[in-house]
Amino acid sequence: MLNRFMRRRVVLIVSVLLSGSGTVPSALPAQTLSVAYREPADVFEILDNVSNWWPGYTDDAYLVYWRDSVGFTAGDSLAFAQYAALRHRYFRKDGQGNSAPRRDGSGLFTDRATLDADPVGHAFYRSETMETAFAHLRDVVSANDLRALRRFYARFAARVAPLTEQTRRRTEASRALTARTLALDGVAPYVAQVGRLLGVHDTVSLSALYVWWPDSTRTQATPNGRHVIMRIRPTADDTVNSADVVMHEAVHVMSALALESQKQQLSGAILDRCTVPGGVRRLVVVEEGIATALGNIEFRRRFMPQRFAWSRRWYGDDW
Repeated sequence: MLNRFMRRRVVLIVSVLLSGSGTVPSALPAQTLSVAYREPADVFEILDNVSNWWPGYTDDAYLVYWRDSVGFTAGDSLAFAQYAALRHRYFRKDGQGNSAPRRDGSGLFTDRATLDADPVGHAFYRSETMETAFAHLRDVVSANDLRALRRFYARFAARVAPLTEQTRRRTEASRALTARTLALDGVAPYVAQVGRLLGVHDTVSLSALYVWWPDSTRTQATPNGRHVIMRIRPTADDTVNSADVVMHEAVHVMSALALESQKQQLSGAILDRCTVPGGVRRLVVVEEGIATALGNIEFRRRFMPQRFAWSRRWYGDDW
């Protein structure tokens, strides 16, 4: 059975593989990690989560905050219900399941299909203004649904504005520090090295987008297509360097880009030889450990040494 001792071996093996060469062949595709704040992405994430259109995918911390601190007015429930129906129409759920280990599809690894699952969200993530997002949405949703989305965002604009301003102000220093770390000499070759290790032949250009988040006691980051949604709420006097978090999520994206045949073969070999306890989600079996080893442990050892210690508890799941 894979356990915490086996995970330590994974960390050691990965570190040895990566330490084999300090250079990366020029033939490898360039890999870039960047940091940004885009108001359309922030607005989208707030209202998407408040709508709670897909519990478990959305985070109910947003809904609780909105109910207790912002408030609902007459007609809001209908507006959110109509929005939820629209989200279900356009979101592609292929490959989203993470409940149990499997051999088919991408097996124990992230499905490539998940990178294109959310065309509505991606329209906001890649836009600097709401009008640009609506222009992108013309290629995604029907004319009637586009009009409905315009009405939806206009309805909540005044209530969302103070929250997006808070994001912009509170994360400014943290975004700058994270961006400086990702721009250090050696980071781009390291990212390319990780891509080579994972068998990725695509160019990875990943944007980390900071969005409003109601909880100052914990952070959350999730990949969505070629973006990482950074839910971090620094205190007024705190600056948070999340470069390793961005790298961690980049590993999941690169895993999605790896060859399906490679992922199926590796998944089958692992499941043939290892007993996975009931209730363990499939991406936790191997991929989360690799993302922790490459994205957090090795990244910090190389580029954030002041926040690195072997004695640190790096992984929260002991299975």
